[in-house]
Amino acid sequence: MKKLISFLLMQLGGNNAPTINRREKIDTSNPKASWLMALVPLFLLLGSAPSLAEVRTQVVEYRQGDTVLEGYLAYDDEITTQRPGVLVVHAWKGLGENEKERAKQLAEQGYVAFAADIYGKGIRPKTSEEAAAQAKIYRSDRQLMRDCLRHQRS
Repeated sequence: MKKLISFLLMQLGGNNAPTINRREKIDTSNPKASWLMALVPLFLLLGSAPSLAEVRTQVVEYRQGDTVLEGYLAYDDEITTQRPGVLVVHAWKGLGENEKERAKQLAEQGYVAFAADIYGKGIRPKTSEEAAAQAKIYRSDRQLMRDCLRHQRS
């Protein structure tokens, strides 16, 4: 901040600009210094203001055959140009907070992120045994898993 203020002072007054001494006080003998002092709070406020861009999220319901699936989309609403997309695939307990958080983090980095749901809407195994049974369906039918993931691209 000290360098920014010094730079602005030089721009305002050239060699006659108010200066900042080692104690970081502005020499107010120059009339331009009081004008600059009025701007300092504005610079501090603008420098600490959060961006107006916001990561938008939404639950997206879609189908794979007769199965209703429920994914999670995250994107930065300030970016209006095309950007890369990332498909987030859940672990064996299904789409959860970890995958949603990862999608948000990717959106903050400029990606469009979609956390896919492979198991189906509302199917969220609670125990390792339930997760193993659900995952077995897709491990034993690779085409079914491919179809679920392929649908994400369309």
